[in-house]
Amino acid sequence: MPRSWLRALVQAHQTVFIDCGTTTPWIIEAIDNDLPFTAGVLFT
Repeated sequence: MPRSWLRALVQAHQTVFIDCGTTTPWIIEAIDNDLPFTAGVLFT
């Protein structure tokens, strides 16, 4: 599956909340390493 849709959702200097789950590693992997943003990871 192309990851460009995810890259379009995360913009520079945004705060992104990521819930825990089986897809979390792939979501984080798809975000550009050079993109400045703040991540909040939720644990339940």
